[in-house]
Amino acid sequence: MRENLTHIGHQLVDDWKIRVIEKDKDKFVYRILYPFISGWLYGKWTHNPTDITKEPDELKKFCNDIWTNEFKHKYKQWRESVGPHFN
Repeated sequence: MRENLTHIGHQLVDDWKIRVIEKDKDKFVYRILYPFISGWLYGKWTHNPTDITKEPDELKKFCNDIWTNEFKHKYKQWRESVGPHFN
């Protein structure tokens, strides 16, 4: 449950990932955000925007600053180039 977590920070890593750092009492929790949740469905690629509406304001601003239209386009190209089985 994310409501018990305190946002500590975030950073861009490996070109496409935003690593979110949160704290839960005495341990740190990490998660990754991409601009899209992408997948291969019925013989074609789908790219659904990641919902960041419930994220802290500073993280939303960071994502919006990083995820420009050019960035999103290049992400889609990269994602499709690595194939549907990449995690």
